Amino acid sequence: MVEINIVKECAAPAAVAWEYVADYRNLEKFLQGLESLVPTGDRTRGLGAQFDGTMKFGPVSLSAKMEYTAWEEDRLLASRGVEGVDTTFTYRFVDLDENRCRVDLLIELRLPGVSGRMTAKALEPFLGIAAQRTGEKLSRQIADYHRTRRATEAAD
Repeated sequence: MVEINIVKECAAPAAVAWEYVADYRNLEKFLQGLESLVPTGDRTRGLGAQFDGTMKFGPVSLSAKMEYTAWEEDRLLASRGVEGVDTTFTYRFVDLDENRCRVDLLIELRLPGVSGRMTAKALEPFLGIAAQRTGEKLSRQIADYHRTRRATEAAD
C-alpha cells in the first residue's frame, strides 16, 4: 500500500475549507495528477455520490469509480474506489482559530501483487512531487476562495 499524507494550514475557517473541497469541481484544480472526475449519476454531494476518475503520475494512469463514504459537514470527507484501483481519499478539517484551519489529506493506494509493488516503487518520485504541489495548491486556493467569498458577502 502507498500512503500519501498532506497536512496544510489554510487561511480560512474549517467550514469554508470543507465547502471548497466538497465541491467536486474544485478537486481537479488542486489534486495534482487528477486528469478527470465525472459524476456517474445525478448526485454530486453526500454519501453514495459516485464519480469516474483518472489520475496520472508520470507514465502511469490509474482509474477508479469513486464513492463518497463519509460526509460530515465542516469536519470530514472521504471517498473510496468501488471499481478499478483500490484507493481512498480522506480529508479532515480542524479549526486552529477563527480564521485558520488545518486540512489533513490521506491518500491510500492499494496496488496488489508483485506488479503492484513494482508500480508503487516506480511511482514514488512522482507521488512526492504531486503531494507537495497538491498541498500548496490546496492551501492557496482555499485562502483565495475565502477572500473572494468574504468580499462578495461584504458587497451584498
